[in-house]
Amino acid sequence: MSRGKAVAVYCDRAIRITHNDSGFKGLELRQLRYFVEVASCGSISRASENLSISQSAVSRQISDLEQELAMILLNRSPTGVSLTSSGERLFGYDRDILNIVEQIHLSIKADREQESVARFGTPPSLSHLFLDDFSSTLSEGLSQVRAQIVEASTYWLQQRLDFGDLDCAILTNGKPTRTLNVRPLWREVLFLVSPQDSVLSDRTVCQLHELANIPLILTPPQDATRRTIDAAFAAQKLVPIVRHELEAMSVLSAHLETRQAYTILSRTVAKRFHERLGLNITPIMGLDIERTFAARRGALTLGVEDTIISAIQRVARNEFPEDPWMTFEGA
Repeated sequence: MSRGKAVAVYCDRAIRITHNDSGFKGLELRQLRYFVEVASCGSISRASENLSISQSAVSRQISDLEQELAMILLNRSPTGVSLTSSGERLFGYDRDILNIVEQIHLSIKADREQESVARFGTPPSLSHLFLDDFSSTLSEGLSQVRAQIVEASTYWLQQRLDFGDLDCAILTNGKPTRTLNVRPLWREVLFLVSPQDSVLSDRTVCQLHELANIPLILTPPQDATRRTIDAAFAAQKLVPIVRHELEAMSVLSAHLETRQAYTILSRTVAKRFHERLGLNITPIMGLDIERTFAARRGALTLGVEDTIISAIQRVARNEFPEDPWMTFEGA
């Protein structure tokens, strides 16, 4: 630090003004405020009333300030106080310092008010993509937006959006409503996930009718992907054999890992199960779902929506570069 210059040191409890060459330990912002109030009022008693502080506390802080500076700042008399020549000089400096501090406070407050929280929902089938990477990717485009990420099925995400508990979410096959704007993200093919030694393990693709006699573990009927599967079977006048219905990805993963089980999952999940559990995955021709971005009307500006969508697609594209079983919007 250069000779003779002062610096403001910002602490948790107080702001202290320290000087390199003076030899004093530091001035607290509180002392300067008390001094300015006393000087403005010309009376310690009136200053204490304005500050809602006892007279003894104000007097002690002024005395500490004088001792710290090694100079007399006030002429004291039974009728009040007046400034000494040193006090006059400090009074001018103090008001400037306090004005600067006030501007700092206002600036920090404005920054905090500008920071917003985007309450973002994702299905369990996609949470592994976004829990780690989405927030950091989003911050590159929106430094003032902090994401709160909620994991739930599309059915429950839709409910929370409708009730206002979420601002936006990735929905499977989402549709616009009176309260929701919905925009497409990508389409992805559904896969049969099966044991390595299954009868279809050597197939590069399979047809839906080939699954009609295979016991399946599927998500509950209200799940959006399950509705797509049921509708596809019904269109071919088929009825799937549903062995179990499981919503939690962790429970489904345990079933697939320890039992000879079959299920139908989206590309984003099937790829992960293949890599982690070594399961066989086979695309089902003509069966796919659409991932969509849904936002409550008025909850986010269009610019924020665009940035969030861009962040979502960037994370997904990085995970599935040039994947033939996924088609991104705008690709």
